[in-house]
Amino acid sequence: MAALVGGSPNYSCKAVSNSQSALDLSILGTENLDDEDEAICHTPTLFEDKDAPDWSSMPPSPSLLVVMDDKDGNDGHAGERLTLTIPSKRAADSASIMQSVKKRKTAQDLVKEVADAERQARLAMNATNAKERTAREQIKRQSAHDTAIAVEHLRVKAQQEQAAAQHAHELCMMDKQIELARLQRGGYQGALGPIDPQLQG
Repeated sequence: MAALVGGSPNYSCKAVSNSQSALDLSILGTENLDDEDEAICHTPTLFEDKDAPDWSSMPPSPSLLVVMDDKDGNDGHAGERLTLTIPSKRAADSASIMQSVKKRKTAQDLVKEVADAERQARLAMNATNAKERTAREQIKRQSAHDTAIAVEHLRVKAQQEQAAAQHAHELCMMDKQIELARLQRGGYQGALGPIDPQLQG
């Protein structure tokens, strides 16, 4: 408090710096001392701390303001009043929010993060497996379709070849039958001999 009062621009030491008279102790029931050297004269001084900051060079804090006010306008300390400005609730709320943001993660938070990461990885793996399964099924269907088409082509080709072979065989058999008939007819005429032209006419 002494450091704050000493750094305030409203603080005045006029009341103590001009006081040179001895204190009257008669009201305390003690003997009156004529010797001014033995009279108690004390001039209050500020605490001096080497480690304390120099408050005179620092601007007053907006959250804590100390004002020394004398009601009577005299140079005494009668009627001194301290005015304190308390930080607003909004500043306290913002400070608590900052503390909550900077709060260290607990074991539950770490476990939750690990579980979320595993769940995301599992979902990604399932999606990849589903895509691969769909691709394999499409390949199988395409392969089955291609195989069926190839088999049908082979069947049609075999039928065509078989039909061609059958047709060739039939033509060959017809040629042989014609040749056989020709031979048979030539042998029959040779056995009967030459035919009489009159009979032919």
